[in-house]
Amino acid sequence: MDTRLAVVVVFSLFSIGVSRPIAQPNRIVLSVDRLIDGRGRVLPASRVVIEGSRIVTIDPKAGPADYDLSRATLMPGWIDTHVHLNWHFDERGKSSSGGNLTDANARYTAEDAWVTLQGGFTTV
Repeated sequence: MDTRLAVVVVFSLFSIGVSRPIAQPNRIVLSVDRLIDGRGRVLPASRVVIEGSRIVTIDPKAGPADYDLSRATLMPGWIDTHVHLNWHFDERGKSSSGGNLTDANARYTAEDAWVTLQGGFTTV
C-alpha cells in the first residue's frame, strides 16, 4: 500500500472517531430489599443508581426502578484469592492443570470461570 494512502486512511479514521458524539452512559436503577455496602453496613430497602459501569449513588428515593430486586439482597462481588480456573478433569477423567493448551481445555477453563462468576466471585 502506498504510504500516502495509508496516512490518509489513518487520518480519515481518526477524524471520524473524533467527530462522533460521545455516548452518555446508560442509567439503571435497581430496587433492592437489603444492600450490603462493602463497608460493614446493611442498608434496608434501597435503590442503587448505576451509570455506565459505575455505581453513582445509593438513594432509597431514586427512580423509577428499572429492575425490581425487592426480594433480594445486593452485595459486592466476592474475591477468591486462591483459584485454579484451568484445573479440571477432562472427558477421560484425567486431571488437567493447564499445561495442555487444547481447544477443549480452553472451553473447560471458560466454563470454570463462568461457574465461578455465577457463584458470586467477580475477582479471582
